[in-house]
Amino acid sequence: MRRLAFLCLLALSTACSEPPPYAGDWRDLLRGEKDSKFGFVDRSGRFVIAPTFKFVAPFTEGLAGAYGSGGYGYIDKTGAWVIRPQFGHAWAFSEGLAAIEDRRRRWGFIDPTGRLVIEPRFDEAHQFVGGLAAVKVGSEWAFIDRSGRFAFDRRFPDTPNFLYWKSDFSEGVAVVKLKHRHFTLLAPDGGEIASREADEVHRFRDGLALVGLPHDDRCHSQVYRYIDKTGAFAFPERFCDARDFSDGMAQVFAAGKWGYIDKTGAFALEPQFEVTGEFSEGLAPVKRDGRDAHWDYIDKRGKIVIAAVGDGRADPFERGVAAIDLHAPNGFWAAGARWGYIDRTGRVIGVFTRGSSRTY
Repeated sequence: MRRLAFLCLLALSTACSEPPPYAGDWRDLLRGEKDSKFGFVDRSGRFVIAPTFKFVAPFTEGLAGAYGSGGYGYIDKTGAWVIRPQFGHAWAFSEGLAAIEDRRRRWGFIDPTGRLVIEPRFDEAHQFVGGLAAVKVGSEWAFIDRSGRFAFDRRFPDTPNFLYWKSDFSEGVAVVKLKHRHFTLLAPDGGEIASREADEVHRFRDGLALVGLPHDDRCHSQVYRYIDKTGAFAFPERFCDARDFSDGMAQVFAAGKWGYIDKTGAFALEPQFEVTGEFSEGLAPVKRDGRDAHWDYIDKRGKIVIAAVGDGRADPFERGVAAIDLHAPNGFWAAGARWGYIDRTGRVIGVFTRGSSRTY
C-alpha cells in the first residue's frame, strides 16, 4: 500500500513539474536557445515550448516552421506537430499558404492543415504576397495565383537576383531584374509600369524604392536616390550611401555621418551618428560614436529611450521587443555570445547562449 501511495505521489509530482500547455497568443512567443537547440519562450523569458528542435522559425499565422527527424514541418503554440516533419525546405505561412519542397526537390503549396493546395511542380517558389507568388519553371520565372494558375502570360529570365532584394507585390509593385543593370517595375496584371537602368533597385517600402546609380564624382562610388511607384525620382536629394525606408524614415549618409530623412527627402534627424539601424515601431538603434560597444535606441525626435544596451547585434523592434546581443566578445553573430530580447523599457527578456554563428 505504501509503495502504491509513493508511486502515485511520484506521478503527481512529475505531472506538476511539467509546465502546462501555453494558452497565450502565438504572437507573443519568442525564439529561444539552449545547448544549441531551439524552442520558444513567453514574454517572461520562460520556455513554454522546450528547446528540442535543431531549428525553428518565428510564428506566422499561428504556426512555426521547425526541423524534426523527417525534415521540416510546422508546430502550433503548444509545440505539437500540426504538419509532420517531411519537407526538404519550407517557407513561413503567408496569406494562408506555405511554399514547401518535397523529396523530389519540387515546390508546391500547402494550407495550415498540411493539405496540398498547389501540387509540387516548380523548381523554386516564393511566398504569396499580394495574392501572387513567384515560381521558377526551368530557366524562367513566372507568377501564379492562389489556384496555382499563371497570373499572366509573361515570363522572365532566370537572372541573378531576379526579384531584386526579395521584392514582391506587398505594395502593389514588384521590382524585377531583367538583365544586368536593367530593371522593370511590374504591376500585378503583368504590365510594365516603368523601366530603369541602375546598378540596383530595392523593393518598395513605405511607397518608395532605393535606387543605386553609377559612379558619382562627389561620392567616389555609387550614388543613391529614391523612386516612387511610377518610376520617377521622389525628390532631388541624392546620397553617398542610404538604406530602405522603414516606419516613415530612411537612413542616409551625408557629411561623414548617418542621419534620417522623411519621405520628402528632408532631414528628420541631422547626420550625427556613426552607426544606425532602421526605425521600427517608433524606435531605432544607433551609436553616436562607432567605438562605443553599446547601442542606444532613439525615438523619431532623436531622444534616447533605451540607453547603453547590448554590445553586438541590435535588431529593430517587432511586436514590442527587439533581439540583441547582450555580450558578444567575438563580434556580431559569433558563437558563444549571450543574446536575448528587450522590451520598450529596456527590460531584458530571456538570456541565451549562441551555440553556432548566425543564430538568433
